[in-house]
Amino acid sequence: RGLQLRSQSSGINAEYGDLEFIEKHVSTNQADQSVMNAMAAATSYNILVTVVNPNPATITLPHDLGNAAQEYLEPFLGQLKGLASFTYQTQVVRYVTLPQRPMEQGDGFYITESSLPHLITPIESKLGTSTSNDINLIVFLVEPAFSPLSIKRSDGSLQDLATFLSPQFGAVLLYSTKDKERVDGREVFGILLPQLKQLLGLRASNNSRITAREHFLLRSRTALSHILRSIDTLNSLISLVDSIPNMVIGDHIAEQIARSIAGIEQACNFLEA
Repeated sequence: RGLQLRSQSSGINAEYGDLEFIEKHVSTNQADQSVMNAMAAATSYNILVTVVNPNPATITLPHDLGNAAQEYLEPFLGQLKGLASFTYQTQVVRYVTLPQRPMEQGDGFYITESSLPHLITPIESKLGTSTSNDINLIVFLVEPAFSPLSIKRSDGSLQDLATFLSPQFGAVLLYSTKDKERVDGREVFGILLPQLKQLLGLRASNNSRITAREHFLLRSRTALSHILRSIDTLNSLISLVDSIPNMVIGDHIAEQIARSIAGIEQACNFLEA
């Protein structure tokens, strides 16, 4: 069923680029990097903010990301009210090292882009049990001896910011500690919140404000994802029933199916309104 999307609350009509963007995020056949980076649409998310200190003997910077999360993360999540429920936690993990020894270049150091996936596995092992609804925001403290640290791309250029996304996991910031007196929460969340926007399925941007159009895109993506998931579930049930001759469907199951179909129709009508 084709949908002509319109935001009832803001009066925003979806432009072609918006519809194409939403279609990418609800399609199961897309290999677009932004789609692979984004978490699956869900009714709830848990955001885990983790400070990784690879060597507490040499990195003694004080940090208070608990208060920083309250000051910067909570207002950001407040903009997403009604889309999903969000919780967050902060913690410290120690003794996880970089995947390769940083190499010197000019006045700083770098590690290669290709080595970054090897940093995620040891961090994950320290995080303990996780679910598909967990979004990780990692602040990896870089030892002063290797600061400032950059990420070198495959073409030999250096990234402006030492941060990267790990698909279906979260965002990692390599925080250089040289000449720092403390971990600056404003600086940290100023970098990680735009990354969080991408993890939630929005386009890359340089700020943490959620615009009316972005809010509309998130609502549409979430609604369509749940609609398609419901349709897939009903189709699977139909296939099961068709595969078992003379299968008896109880009245309560039939009622639930009818409610599901009515809910799907209602959601589609709302998106078209």
